[in-house]
Amino acid sequence: MAEPSEPQGAAPEPQGAGAAKGRTVLVTRANTGIGRATAVALAGQGGRVYVASRSREKGEAAVAGIKASTGNEAVWYLPG
Repeated sequence: MAEPSEPQGAAPEPQGAGAAKGRTVLVTRANTGIGRATAVALAGQGGRVYVASRSREKGEAAVAGIKASTGNEAVWYLPG
């Protein structure tokens, strides 16, 4: 039986802790839930992360938390 192949157009899986290093990403709804988890993961991999949130207060709090938990200072709030 043949091995299943990756779907066409699928992005390659990130490799290692520095997979996002040198990349700039925008994460919407990053103050909570899966958006927050995504922003934390990307910041933890060394990416430059813009956190978009409709609430300035919640967005800025998320940025502070992400910086504190990852040690990555390249995280900013972007009004959504």
